[in-house]
Amino acid sequence: AETALTVGWDIMRKIRLDDDFSKLLPRLHLDNLADIEQSKRTGVIRYGLGQVSRAFRGGKANERILRSARWLLDSYANSRDLLGFVQAMVSLEIILGDQDETEKLGLGPMIKNRCAYLIGKNHAERDEIVDKLGEIYRVRSKIVHTGKDQLTNNDRMMLFHLRSYCARVLLRELELANG
Repeated sequence: AETALTVGWDIMRKIRLDDDFSKLLPRLHLDNLADIEQSKRTGVIRYGLGQVSRAFRGGKANERILRSARWLLDSYANSRDLLGFVQAMVSLEIILGDQDETEKLGLGPMIKNRCAYLIGKNHAERDEIVDKLGEIYRVRSKIVHTGKDQLTNNDRMMLFHLRSYCARVLLRELELANG
């Protein structure tokens, strides 16, 4: 008697994804796995998935992390740089913002300082983050308040920095929320 062996995935449910998100999926990859010894890759992947799974444990802090991460993912999925820039900024505002503090200090200064002290390793790096976020916030303001119609090459570099800061802040917040 022959036994059929099925290897693969069974489709349980189909979900229609919007075009931007569908185009993002093939571009997702783990950047530095090639730099890691083969024998250690499984451990690195398990550690990374363990870190990310912490956000799904529930609780107010984790809900905020998930909302922020969703906006950052949408920023990457969006094929329109201007909207992607705003979405990444919203991601940072969600994770670092506080309504009461915003009214006292203003959103820009609060975000810059919280981000710098959360991810900066020393005074020089914190100063650099504050300065870079000042430039980023100016680009965001031009988009939102004046209807800027396209990003310059320098603005695209600011988007790269902004997304990097968002990712670093999200990882740090995961560590703090789930110790």
